[in-house]
Amino acid sequence: MSQWRETLFNSKQAYQLLREIEEVSPEPLTPVVQRLKDGATWVHQRSGYLLFLGD
Repeated sequence: MSQWRETLFNSKQAYQLLREIEEVSPEPLTPVVQRLKDGATWVHQRSGYLLFLGD
């Protein structure tokens, strides 16, 4: 068992995440939030999954 936990978003959840980023994030986006947005966009467009590892 890993000491790190994981979170998995499906494409519908990734789309909701994108909507929330656009509603609450100031412009310009921080590099971390931009990377999250890019990953969520990729997942949503391809009906994939976004996996986070860590705490």
